[in-house]
Amino acid sequence: MQDDSEEKTLSQESNMRSESESNESDEKNEEKIDEKDQEQIDELADIQEDDKELQSGDLLPKYGCLKGCLIPTFGIVIIIIAIAMIIHSKSGTINDWLIVRIISNTQEKILTDLPEGVDKKAIELTFDNVRSAIKNNRIDEQEIKTAIKEYLQATEGLVTPERKKAEIERLILRLNKSISGSE
Repeated sequence: MQDDSEEKTLSQESNMRSESESNESDEKNEEKIDEKDQEQIDELADIQEDDKELQSGDLLPKYGCLKGCLIPTFGIVIIIIAIAMIIHSKSGTINDWLIVRIISNTQEKILTDLPEGVDKKAIELTFDNVRSAIKNNRIDEQEIKTAIKEYLQATEGLVTPERKKAEIERLILRLNKSISGSE
């Protein structure tokens, strides 16, 4: 009987140990779950707080007006100023390029239907001198524009070869004058 009672006592002790071990593991699992739940709850609260700040417009004061408004505004202004400076510095180059294109097109138009008695080499030399003077800024650009405009208007439509020859000579004289007049 004593053996039986010892066995019962031993079995009760082992049952109690296993129950206490299972209780401890259950408590540890509950603590882990509670920690995870608490982390998720904290993250959710942070997200909801940020959403409220975005909706209410309170996010800007949180980060400050300097960081939120002024820095991007100054950045945009600086970019615009830089672009304007680049365009301004290139405007002379673009203007010269356009004038050279107009002169080249006018030269092609004159040389494609050249009347008899006009010196082709003199025309080419004059236009080359004009291009060179443009590169060296030794030319009256307004005089060139006016001379070419008047030549194109005078030779528009059907023009006799004598009239065209006179207009070409007049244009050449004005181009030469625009080069020498600005020196």
